[in-house]
Amino acid sequence: MQQAAPFSSPNSSLVRATSVNSPSFIRELQNPFCGSFDGDFHSIKGLKVTSDDVGGLFGYVGRGAVFTNLEFASAVITAKGSAGALFGEAVSASVVTVENIALIGASVTSTEGAAGSLFGSSEYAIEVKATAVVSN
Repeated sequence: MQQAAPFSSPNSSLVRATSVNSPSFIRELQNPFCGSFDGDFHSIKGLKVTSDDVGGLFGYVGRGAVFTNLEFASAVITAKGSAGALFGEAVSASVVTVENIALIGASVTSTEGAAGSLFGSSEYAIEVKATAVVSN
């Protein structure tokens, strides 16, 4: 029996607060996450991602991706490519929306790409609404 990849459906939500220590969930450039992800006002504490590609909770995101209502606390992201707590790189010609996302205390590092608190890089528009980045 094959297990579905985390967040493989176009619309996903976080059902409880959690701690995550793994590579980015969506790391395929050819198949970026393009759905909506609602954190349902939960917190992801201690997110730790180490990647030889892009790094973040989501690696690559694309056309029409929407992220809402989520808090990151004490995230540590280390990647070779673009890196951010929420996603590493936005691809595909379209707007990505980030709304009601909070980041409290984070370390984001990229050895060869762009590094940002919530997201690493995008060649396209990122619409950011009611979002906070707090450094401790």
